[in-house]
Amino acid sequence: MPTNPNQLADDKSHPEDFTYVRDEESVMRRIRKRLGDYDVNRSPILQEGAFHPSKNDETGLSLNRRASDIHPGFLTPQSLIDACTVPSIRDTCGVVELLTELVRQIGLNVVPKPSTTPGHVEIPEINFPEFEGEKSTEETRGRIRVWIAQLIGITKVLIPPGKNRKPQDS
Repeated sequence: MPTNPNQLADDKSHPEDFTYVRDEESVMRRIRKRLGDYDVNRSPILQEGAFHPSKNDETGLSLNRRASDIHPGFLTPQSLIDACTVPSIRDTCGVVELLTELVRQIGLNVVPKPSTTPGHVEIPEINFPEFEGEKSTEETRGRIRVWIAQLIGITKVLIPPGKNRKPQDS
């Protein structure tokens, strides 16, 4: 297990990755500065695309637990950006944060899903097959869009996307 929260995981899971995600924990997601994710000319500035599941989100929307005193081996907002393997995304993405308790209050689960980055979790109710894939229907897309709108309402932007980005004041 990494002792430095900025250290990236190897291909082995870390013991902390399997622990229950506590209500007081924060989870983070990378966002991109593109029309569907983040637009400073709109209100809210965070847009629906920030939480659209990608083809990689087969079993749920990917997020990462934020490093804390309880889990120092997880990622910081900057190390989440640094963990991105696609330079064009890494150089311009930002990071948003959600409090697990609030995610659960809107009826969604946050479950550990060990991956190559420490503290990887998923929201299983928001997944690609039901949003755009083989299980997608008007009903499933509509239900997911409602959840996404609710997530936007409880999300804090930690690092806005864009070149030369700086963390937002806490």
